[in-house]
Formats: sequence, C-alpha cells, structure tokens
Amino acid sequence: MSRRALALARQVNHPYTLTWALHLRSVLLGNVGRPAGFGEVVEEMEAIGRRYGFALALARASSARAWGLMLEGRLEDSIQRSREALDGILATGARVGVTNALRRLADACCQVGRLAEARAALDGAFANMSEYGDHGYSTHLLRIRGDLILAETGNQAAAETWFRAAIAAARKNGARLFELQAVNRLARLWQGRGRTQEAHVLLSPLYGSFSEGYDGLVLEEARAILKDLR
Repeated sequence: MSRRALALARQVNHPYTLTWALHLRSVLLGNVGRPAGFGEVVEEMEAIGRRYGFALALARASSARAWGLMLEGRLEDSIQRSREALDGILATGARVGVTNALRRLADACCQVGRLAEARAALDGAFANMSEYGDHGYSTHLLRIRGDLILAETGNQAAAETWFRAAIAAARKNGARLFELQAVNRLARLWQGRGRTQEAHVLLSPLYGSFSEGYDGLVLEEARAILKDLR
C-alpha cells in the first residue's frame, strides 16, 4: 500500500503530497526495523523539503533520521537528533508526529539510563496522545512505561501489568507487529523469572503467524528469544 501511495504521489506530481507519502513509508519501514530502503526514503524526503522549503517535511525527516540512529545503536546521537526534530515539528505549529517523536526520545533515553528525561518525554507523549487523539502509538507508550518502571524500580509485577496493557491495546487494534514487540518484552521478563514454558507458549504462536518481515528487528528479536527458551 505504501508503494502504491508513493507511485500515485509521483503520478500527480505534487511535491508536498510526495513528502507525505515518503513520510508514511519511512514510518512503516522504521517500525519494522532496519529494512532495505529506509535511508533512501528519508534522503528523498529531505531533498524535496530543502528544495521547496517544507519545514514540516524536513522535521519529519530529521525524526526519521533519529529513529535510524537508534536502530543502529547510536542512542546518544539519536537523542540529540530526536530533540532537534521535535523542536522542528513544534515550530511549525503541527501536533501530528509529536507523540511519535516523544516516544522515540523516551525509548532512547530509557535505554541509556537517562531515566528522568525518559519519564518527561513519555509523560509528554501520553499527554499529546490524549489531547490530540493520536492513539496509534498507545501500544508503544504502554510498553515503554513498563521498561521505565523496570529501569527505575525493578518492580517486575508492575512492569508486567504495563506490558500486558500494551499487548491488549495492540490486539484491540489488530496491530500484530506492535503486539509482538510487547510480547517480546513480557517473554524476556518471564524468562528471567524461570517461566520459560509460559513465555514460549505466549511468543511462539504469534511469531509463527508472520509470513514476512523476518529481516526486521522485531522478528529478529523474537527469534532470539525463542532460541533462548528452548
């Protein structure tokens, strides 16, 4: 569908529409994680944004760059770029994309142990989602809340509650990829508590329901967990 959208945007020859189609494809590819074509999509979006002075397109491209840095493990660089991208989006007066930019910032900050910054970004993401109805990222935010609780307090029961909430939200929306991300977290948690059989029963059927995307980080992580659970 994203390829069809890009083809149609090129056909109508409307530059801003093309940047929007490119943005949506970058979100898709970024969610899968490390797929071919992500960098090229972002580069084209940047080039069009610079040529026509599309500030929002440039800010979105910067946000996508931040996500790419995170996928590469360059977390500190990702945090810096995420903050710049967020400032760029807000400077245009836009609110679409703010929730996603904040959740990416929260995720990276949590992973490097900058927990106060992670909490602030995550609270901002929840607030923006609530105010503007940007609920497509609710699963991510719930999952990150569980990660943050684990990092801050080590409270596994509380973290499990948030992971379960993330799983339920993804199932409600029929978002299996996002569900798999949350299930990966819960399976790892259960593995650490010796509940390996339960973790395998939870994860294996969901992983087996996919027929594509195996080159992405989410499915790659699921495979690694299942291997460890054997």
